[in-house]
Parts: sequence; C-alpha cells; structure tokens
Amino acid sequence: MKVQNNQFLEDNSKLVLKFDYTNCFDLIHEWLDIPSIISKIYKKFFHIMFIIFIISIFFRPSIELVILNLGFAVLFFLVFIGVHQFLHLIAAYIIGCRSVKLIIPKANIFCYCDRMIFTSSEYIFVSIFPFVITTISSLLLAINFPEYIGAAAIFNILNVTFSNGDIAITNYFLKNQDTYFYCEQDKSTAYLYKKL
Repeated sequence: MKVQNNQFLEDNSKLVLKFDYTNCFDLIHEWLDIPSIISKIYKKFFHIMFIIFIISIFFRPSIELVILNLGFAVLFFLVFIGVHQFLHLIAAYIIGCRSVKLIIPKANIFCYCDRMIFTSSEYIFVSIFPFVITTISSLLLAINFPEYIGAAAIFNILNVTFSNGDIAITNYFLKNQDTYFYCEQDKSTAYLYKKL
C-alpha cells in the first residue's frame, strides 16, 4: 500500500470528487441508487428481514417474547456500533494499513487511515467487511437459537440502516473500479481520483 504525505495526485491523475466525509448523506443516498447487484441485494435483504420479523411475531406465544426479542436486538445493536467500526479497523489492518485509527467527529464514529491511497478493491473490502461478518454471525445465531429469529431480523434491519454508507461506498466502487480513495483527517476531506 502506497503512502503519500504530500500531494496525492500525480501528473497522470484526475480528481473525480472531493467531499467532507463527516457530512455526506446526500452522496450516500446518490450512491445507494446506482443500479447494481449490491443495491438490489441491499433493498431485498432489508425487506426480507422486515417480513421475517413480522412473521416471527405471529409465532410467538406472548407479547413478552416479542418485546424481549425487540429489546435484545436494539441493545445488542447499540453495543455493536463500536464493534462495527473495530471490524473496519481489522479489515484495514488485513490489507496492510498500520496507521488505522478510530475518531469521533460530530457524534459519529469513523475508522480512517489518514493519507493512505486505497484502490477500489481495497476500499470495498474495508467498507463491506463489518456488514458481511455481522450479517453472517447474526444469521448463524438465529439458526442455532430460533427463538431469537425476530431479534436477528430486527438487528439486521438496524445493521443495514447503519451500514448504508458502507454499502453505498461499495456500490460506487464496484461501478468505478478504476477509482482511488484518499483522505486527509485534519481537513475531514476525502478525495476520489483516477489515473489517466
């Protein structure tokens, strides 16, 4: 992995987009709407989890179990927000980023590698890794403990919602595989560029 401390753009590179990564909700929604297999899976998975939760309510013998499932899912999700970012950190470390850190700007938690250049495939891996790991883990728990399938469904609804930035980034880079990512943490600024 290449580290650039000065100007990250070389003579044969073109800046595609510059944005504030702590305030990019419009950009995330735009990238989620890019037609791709990721955007289709994202939407279908959300709806499937919602249907599973509704179905699980009808198979519960009491309202107490429904409330227990809902409470367990929400509590587990709140605890898991930090774990989600830690999984980003692990993914970045796997691909060779040794200066990865967690920051908390504007009441959000971000995992970042300051002044590191990521290829599209590297950034996809770092971005989608927590979602894949948590989804698989929650579904395996639901299979082993079917009484908590409602909790797993609610957890995944929250997880999909919380991960929409990661999913949007993955969606964008899948459609733009010749794009590179670079960020400057002190400016809260991210850059997307292409090599000519």
